[in-house]
Amino acid sequence: MTAPADARRPRTARRLGLPELRGQGLFVTGNLIDSVGNGMLLPLVLLYCTEVLNLPLARVGVAMTAGQALALPVTFLAGRLMDRLGPGRVVVWANILSAAGFALFLCARQPWHIAGRPPARTGRASTCTSPRSAP
Repeated sequence: MTAPADARRPRTARRLGLPELRGQGLFVTGNLIDSVGNGMLLPLVLLYCTEVLNLPLARVGVAMTAGQALALPVTFLAGRLMDRLGPGRVVVWANILSAAGFALFLCARQPWHIAGRPPARTGRASTCTSPRSAP
């Protein structure tokens, strides 16, 4: 007779409320890769804008902050879309929007171009929301 899955988990994991991850390796690996990639994005965007586009660092910082603030409400919209369309479809379209937005970086010449890049920010916010609601 085997013990229930909850009894086999370390006490610290149970106490901290961490979810059971056995059998979820692909999902965890995908989120890890996504998190590392997004963690590297911000400094690289700053370098691109300041070194390649020769924009002032302060303006780039303000533009990126404004763009992130504009993208905040997208999470709520993504949640409603997931309820209606399902997480899979939302993730696919969010990734397409995100890719289009990042491609628009090639056209950026002013700080407001960085803040006004809604496709990348919209896609990123939707992609962050979608996997967490997947069954």
